[in-house]
Amino acid sequence: MKTLIASLLIAMTTCSTAVAQSACQAFFKKGADLYLEPQDTQMALFEPDCYAWRLFVALNWPSRKDQCGADPGKHLGAEGETVWEKWISKHDVFLPGAKAPATWDSHCGTVQIAKTLAPSAQLAAARTQMADQAGDLTPFEPPTGDASTAADEEVRMNRETLEFIASKRLYSRNEQMRLAAAKIKTIEFPAAAKEVKAHWVKLEDPADFGRYHIGKASDGTVYGLVGWHVTTKDLPRWFWATFEHVDNETRWPTADPGSFAGWSLKPIDRFACDGEAVDCGKFPRGIGLDGTKWENYRLKATQIDWVDSLGEPTIVVNSKIEGGFIQSQSSCMSCHALAMMGEAPPPMPFSIINLDIPPDSSGRVANFKGVVDADDRRPRNGVDPNQHFLQLDFVWSLRNAQPEN
Repeated sequence: MKTLIASLLIAMTTCSTAVAQSACQAFFKKGADLYLEPQDTQMALFEPDCYAWRLFVALNWPSRKDQCGADPGKHLGAEGETVWEKWISKHDVFLPGAKAPATWDSHCGTVQIAKTLAPSAQLAAARTQMADQAGDLTPFEPPTGDASTAADEEVRMNRETLEFIASKRLYSRNEQMRLAAAKIKTIEFPAAAKEVKAHWVKLEDPADFGRYHIGKASDGTVYGLVGWHVTTKDLPRWFWATFEHVDNETRWPTADPGSFAGWSLKPIDRFACDGEAVDCGKFPRGIGLDGTKWENYRLKATQIDWVDSLGEPTIVVNSKIEGGFIQSQSSCMSCHALAMMGEAPPPMPFSIINLDIPPDSSGRVANFKGVVDADDRRPRNGVDPNQHFLQLDFVWSLRNAQPEN
């Protein structure tokens, strides 16, 4: 059966695409207010690749000093932290003892600049066959090793995401289990909710500093942004877009093949490649990226539904963030559909590894693609499959909720 969005696409594309597809391009041509955080369901649905770049520009706009929000007086590519880097970290939302997180205004008055990263959850999950059932990653400063294989990930949420989690007490694992026990099937984030996942690599050559967006740890270690993934609640199953630095194609897979899988799947970008093959591998001109560090980043793919209009599973994968997975067997939406909580621990009751497909020659494992149905949900060891489960609205970070004291 066709899903809601696929049906809309089939029914509406013929009469509406020509009009809708000009909206995002017109926005960029206007050139004003590019720094404003967008929330546009129609644009997400009909112009996903262009909308992804609109998000990329706005959220990577330089932020105000020691505050949340964009600085309109700065230009894209200026030095300093970006808008999303001032958002609240998941580690400041899911606190020990399920303590309530700070309010947005309180957080924005005490923004910390130094990078505090955590182990790559996806990569660690693939390498250990999801053996870690605790799900309570503790933040720590990046190691001083040669690469960022041990700690390289940060996840941040915008105001609407934080306030929804706080208002529903979803920072408490006990509350999530209570909702599951009460037979609540799912939760629903507000349309303006957004979350960003970023991956970094240690940079030692100063020549690289101008080619990457960089961040520094408290000890002065310089890290370069190599993977940037954004999801927004513009659509029922969220809107997904993932970006990578061009060096992820061959440089980092050679230097650190354990963490970087390379580009076995080329970038797909209908906006940047307008009039050319969709895998042209270019960045979009004329939207502020030219001549800045951001021209070294590429949109790998966007996702608005499980399947395309022909019923084929859609595949969206970041070769760094999902470095432990077989790229042709990965889908953001399918993986995140397994973000669930049961009446009892663990907070990840179902494996995100598709055990029906063997690992490849490099040891990478299969994820899921297409619609994930009940038969795909394989209970972890010790999980009672007959209990009630709460669907966490595709938000994996909610698994970091802590038990109450």
